[in-house]
Amino acid sequence: MTTPFAAFAKAPAPTMFETFEHRTIGENLFLQTLDGAVSGKEYIVATIDGIELNIGQVLSLAGDFYTVPGNNTISDVNDADSTPPEKQTSSSEFPAKQRAKDAAETLRTNSGGYLKALMDFNKREAAAVKKALKEGIPAAIAYRDKLNGMPSNAEYTWATKGLYARIGWYNFDHFSPNSRQAYAACHSNAIEIAAEAGKNEQKLKEAYYMEAWALHFLTDAFSSGHLRVPRKELHDDNRARAWTGGPFEVPVWDIQARYMHDEDSACGLLVLNDEGREWIAYGDKEFFGGHNLVNRLHCERAAQASIDEVYAAFESETKIEDITSYQFMKLEPKACGRVNNHDPKEWNFNTYDNFAQLWTYSKNQEFHCRLDKDDHANFKYQQAHPGYEISPWPPGPSVPAGSIKYSSYREKGMYPPNLPISLSSGGFVQIQRIPDLNYAIHSANVFGPITLQLSGANAALKTFSLRNRTRQFLTLDTATQTMCWSKHFHPITGKTSFVLFSHDGKDTQPLEATGWSFTSDPASQDINFDELESSPLTLTRDFPTVSLVPKFKGPGLSAARYFLAPWSSAIDPDIITVTFIDAVTHQPRITVHRLLPDSARTKYVPFIDYLDTRAPKSLWSHVKFLSLGTEKRLLITCPIPMEDDIKLYMRCYSLSDAAKIVVTESTIALKGVRRDVVQLLTSDVLGEGKDQLVVTALGKVLIYRIDIDQEGKNKGLVFTLYTQTDSILAQALGAESDLIVKHALRAGSCMLTALWGESILRISITFVERKRMIQFLDSKKGGVGVLSRVMDELWDEKHFKSVRWYAAGDEAVVEVFGYYGMLGMRTFTKDENGVYHLTGLCGSLGQTNTTIDGGILEWGPSKGFEDVDYFKYNHELYESGYQMDSLARLRDLVLPGTFSSIISRSLP
Repeated sequence: MTTPFAAFAKAPAPTMFETFEHRTIGENLFLQTLDGAVSGKEYIVATIDGIELNIGQVLSLAGDFYTVPGNNTISDVNDADSTPPEKQTSSSEFPAKQRAKDAAETLRTNSGGYLKALMDFNKREAAAVKKALKEGIPAAIAYRDKLNGMPSNAEYTWATKGLYARIGWYNFDHFSPNSRQAYAACHSNAIEIAAEAGKNEQKLKEAYYMEAWALHFLTDAFSSGHLRVPRKELHDDNRARAWTGGPFEVPVWDIQARYMHDEDSACGLLVLNDEGREWIAYGDKEFFGGHNLVNRLHCERAAQASIDEVYAAFESETKIEDITSYQFMKLEPKACGRVNNHDPKEWNFNTYDNFAQLWTYSKNQEFHCRLDKDDHANFKYQQAHPGYEISPWPPGPSVPAGSIKYSSYREKGMYPPNLPISLSSGGFVQIQRIPDLNYAIHSANVFGPITLQLSGANAALKTFSLRNRTRQFLTLDTATQTMCWSKHFHPITGKTSFVLFSHDGKDTQPLEATGWSFTSDPASQDINFDELESSPLTLTRDFPTVSLVPKFKGPGLSAARYFLAPWSSAIDPDIITVTFIDAVTHQPRITVHRLLPDSARTKYVPFIDYLDTRAPKSLWSHVKFLSLGTEKRLLITCPIPMEDDIKLYMRCYSLSDAAKIVVTESTIALKGVRRDVVQLLTSDVLGEGKDQLVVTALGKVLIYRIDIDQEGKNKGLVFTLYTQTDSILAQALGAESDLIVKHALRAGSCMLTALWGESILRISITFVERKRMIQFLDSKKGGVGVLSRVMDELWDEKHFKSVRWYAAGDEAVVEVFGYYGMLGMRTFTKDENGVYHLTGLCGSLGQTNTTIDGGILEWGPSKGFEDVDYFKYNHELYESGYQMDSLARLRDLVLPGTFSSIISRSLP
């Protein structure tokens, strides 16, 4: 029965690497000849009807436009005499080898007569992609939107008389595990031709032509969309349904395979090869993206190793009988999270190495699909049917299948405008926390900059990707609360320590700390691709769990503050906690644990446990750790409203030579600051070698120098106003103040103020002509600042979540975010005028955004913010006077009649 090809003219594109992506891989190879190495772009492997084809062009056509006569597959594990792909060992046992020869012959003879039309489309596609990349448009967008004259699916289908769509309907060869068998059959043929060539250059050319077919399936194996889709199971062999449903994209069976393929390609997957190398692989349409550079290099090297194997057979005149010894077999990526990568019925879906896949096929031959189609971090599934359902009448796609087609992610979230990220620093650790039954499983992903050199590239390229993953390094009862994660970098040893502060929520249990660490280059985060294995960055246990505050209870767990910093020592970090004893007195309690001073330095022991019984009854707002030259001090503060301004009351704690806490107090009158949210930050913004205090309110910036009163009894702190200015905020709060207050700082909006070198940087959200903008206000030493606004094209009220902002080298600011459940990041850098621009963006880093609060931590020699303060501002409550009322309640909590005496009281 002949299929009317017109029925397929509007069918969705087959699931495959795009033609130009395949072609580029082949053309970047080097082919050995009797006269030396020749580039894949220059070496002609076949001339067909007067058309010269290099290895990249054959690679791009093989399998996608030409296949076994009758639209059969090269691999076919249903053959009675066929061994499953993962169990094939001998090249002589392959019944698929003859089918591979038959498939290759269809292109060699120009079966169908449409080769010239395909080559014209090939040129148009290459030109469209190159033009898009030159204009800064991601190739994925060019493919999706058919920009710059990109050939359409209908054009391919008409030119091939419908075969293009039909091959896509039956394209099992291109998906694991069948792609391995298809590759092995073609590669085995190429090796045999080369080994029997007798040093004949024309025979070598024939071997390379056959190898181009093998490389098509090899390159498919490096496309994440081809690794875990249950392709044969998601296939409807009923041609009548395919002819009627395909052109209208009815979301059943093979269309569902395409949906899963597209999602896995766009989000990326963590993969592993038999050499033990792990990386994030992306798929079709993503090949040219900066985020795919690591995967691209792995693919190029595997392809080069495969073609070198053909020349080795030509030179030695020896076949390779054991196909498991092929270089590709140990370089082939496998999606992490399977028990057996080559049997879909044995996949393990109870792992969290990758996001929750769209469809699963279980051992008992049941389909399940992800319950939330827009949240890739939701591992809940529902049993579902990927085809038609008769009830309710009339028949149609199942409800779960239909919901996938019209999901928000598929319609508008799948292809964000990715831009290459070229940071030299800015690496971070993501702590993933995934509830699993009664436990919370914790894994750690280390991301950072990587420098690499692609074949044929003129210069080294930078990318930012996963460096390593530490699986399930911690398992906690789900009742255990994560209070905070903290980190400390040792600049001499290169050791980065990560400490978890936790509590199980019961008053009878202690507040605890547990630590892990890894060691990296103390001078740089950047690393060359070939050195990745020598710097694994794997979290290992640093010290046993430490009980910090026994029987911990207080006015609220969120009031506690934690530090990992040297205090009792000049080098080794202490674990410092500030908690508040109860909801009535709010008395501060300070504990310090320091490393046992032995050679191992792997055990923390109690050093100080101090309860400040003389502290006034206040709601303490900020806790800061000051660096005053060689001396470190702890500072807690409380803003108290007065008639015309706000008094800032501070208690300062220092360590005496006798290892005791010494307490002093200070007050500052914040002139002109009323009804404002006050932010306090400490850092050396003046470049004086010690910290200053920076006070910001909605309309003011005040910088105070901090000196130690050497004449005072307890050497308290003296705060001297250095500058007071409105300039950093006046640009935004002047003529446009109405806009900012009523829109940018509405309920739930988040504002960040950070100190960074000499800069005071405020990041907030505003709206201009109903477009959401990220606003940067950057000031040097509190002086005249620069206002920048960048359109927020990713924001989605339901599916976008900002996780953390931090600073990187080259004056870049980084935002880590969650996008449809995937972890992403974007970078902003300043131009010569100090104006911020979006310069890097990756909508998915290949891992889920199952990140706890505080679970994004910088590592190594980062150049991050010295101090950061966030707050959420509620405009409606502010207008009603809530902020002033809350400050008034703070004043009421001060013991009656004691405020004036607090200012002058001498403390023991």
